[in-house]
Amino acid sequence: MRLISIGDNKGRNAMVGIQSCSKKQGIPEYKFHGWDVLYKNQRVIKSTLETDGKTLFFQCADIFELADKICDSDPDIDFKLEGMFPGKMHQVFLDNKNRITNDIHFDEMIYENDGTLREVRPFFKSENNIQNEDLPVKWSGLTIPVKEAMRRYVFTHHYQLFHTNGLTFDFLYGMAKELEEKKVMMFVGSGDRGTDPIVFQKGGKKYRGFMSGQICGNDAFYLFLHLTEIDLEDFVND
Repeated sequence: MRLISIGDNKGRNAMVGIQSCSKKQGIPEYKFHGWDVLYKNQRVIKSTLETDGKTLFFQCADIFELADKICDSDPDIDFKLEGMFPGKMHQVFLDNKNRITNDIHFDEMIYENDGTLREVRPFFKSENNIQNEDLPVKWSGLTIPVKEAMRRYVFTHHYQLFHTNGLTFDFLYGMAKELEEKKVMMFVGSGDRGTDPIVFQKGGKKYRGFMSGQICGNDAFYLFLHLTEIDLEDFVND
């Protein structure tokens, strides 16, 4: 089990266990005083190499011919594979013609909210920051109602936190109890104020973190860390 350095709103911190909520393990359904919230993630096949829009585009003279083909015969749909659950996968990189390539150069592209490209810069490999005991991943003090968080953010990863001894049990139990009583999720992060991104591994993606909790009597609790990189309000056209 991996460890993560977690800090609360009282300035306390501890190294506790963290484990990904796998498909088999799942995430329990929350029941808060008459209303339910169910967390569930499932990866499905969206398209294949043969039905990908870029592949089809290179087979046509222009976008209009492609549009006519899609309307006439649905070449962009693999009726046998799309929607199925994939098994074990390996990552490969493709060029602009969907051919596998090994010569990779990474750039970071920064976009405005309206989709306009603002800046292109060399990709910088971020360092892991979840096991820094001096600067733990901690509560920022910023909260959001659970239902509002489900509506606003696309959570791509879910982790459950575990105690490693009696002291960390009391520590995590108190956090879960406070979040359940207030029916909120707490914005957590790295840095002095707990507002900087969370990075799980060197060169990994930067995520915003939210913590939710639920207690089961006096001797059990659920405490989850939910990660997102997509805020749907960024796509709202005012």
